[in-house]
Amino acid sequence: MWETVTSFFAGQIFPYILSAVLMIVTGIFGSMFGKVNKTIKEAGEFMTALGYALEDKKLTKSELRTILKEGKDVFNIWTKTPDKYKSIS
Repeated sequence: MWETVTSFFAGQIFPYILSAVLMIVTGIFGSMFGKVNKTIKEAGEFMTALGYALEDKKLTKSELRTILKEGKDVFNIWTKTPDKYKSIS
């Protein structure tokens, strides 16, 4: 029995299994890192739009549309919005 276990770990099959597990773990954390980066970028764009809109202490419809769009972009990274709700009027 012990020989079977040691041959499994010493053999060529173990590195393949370990590589597969590491690829899966890396893929999970890699996609999470990408979403966090996108969230930070979109939040920056939202704050920039908000800052420009409030700079003159007046809020136009165009500025409000831009703020709403940028705000939705932040949340759309983490939740998928159905296509019929994506357009802003």
